[in-house]
Amino acid sequence: MKNAAQYVDQIKQGLETFARTKEKRIDVLNRYIYLAAIIRSDKFIDPLVSIFKNYYDLGGSCNVCCPIVFALTLYGAFTNWSLPPEMMSDLSSSMVGDLRRGIYEIENKKRKPLAIESPLALFADPEEQKWFERIKLLSADELIRIAGPENADDNERHIASEVLAGKVTDDKNLTELYWLAIEELPHNPSGRYQCCTYQAVERAEIAKSLKK
Repeated sequence: MKNAAQYVDQIKQGLETFARTKEKRIDVLNRYIYLAAIIRSDKFIDPLVSIFKNYYDLGGSCNVCCPIVFALTLYGAFTNWSLPPEMMSDLSSSMVGDLRRGIYEIENKKRKPLAIESPLALFADPEEQKWFERIKLLSADELIRIAGPENADDNERHIASEVLAGKVTDDKNLTELYWLAIEELPHNPSGRYQCCTYQAVERAEIAKSLKK
C-alpha cells in the first residue's frame, strides 16, 4: 500500500473503536483487521490482541479461518511480535492453537524456496470437478482474476482459490491477493475460500521475505 504511514492512526482508531462498540459491526471491523495485516504497524498490536480475545463477543466467527487469526499469524511470522504469556498458556482456545500452528508452519516454509503445490481438490458436483480440471493449470494471474469479486459465480471463485493456494511462488501479486482476502465470498459456509486466499497471501509474504 502506497503512503501507508499516513493511514496508521486512522486504522488504529478504527480498530479501537470497533473493538469496544456494542453495535457488533463485524464487517467493518474485519476490514480494519485486514488493513492492519497489510500495513503491520506496532501501533496495531494491542488493539488486535484485544480483538482476538473478544472476537466472538464482537460478532465474529472463527470456526475455520478468520481475519483476526490471519492478521496475528502474519505479525507472528513476519515481525518481532510473539504471543503474550497469557495466550501461550491458553491451551483450551482453538483460536490460540490455530494461531500458533499458523506461525509455526510459515516459519518452516521460510527455510527454503517455495515450490508449486499441485492441487488435489475433489468435488462432489461433476460440473465443479470439470471446472477444476479446466483451470488447474492456469497461471496465478489468471486464477486471481477468476477468484476475484468481478466474477459473479461463487463456485468458480471458490474453486479458483483452491488452485491458487498452491500456485503462488513470488510476491508480484501481493496486493491483489490481499484484495481477494478482503473481498470474501458472500456465501461461503465452509470457509474454504478464506483459508485458500489466506494461504496464497502467506506464500507471497514468504516469497517476499526470502528476497531480503
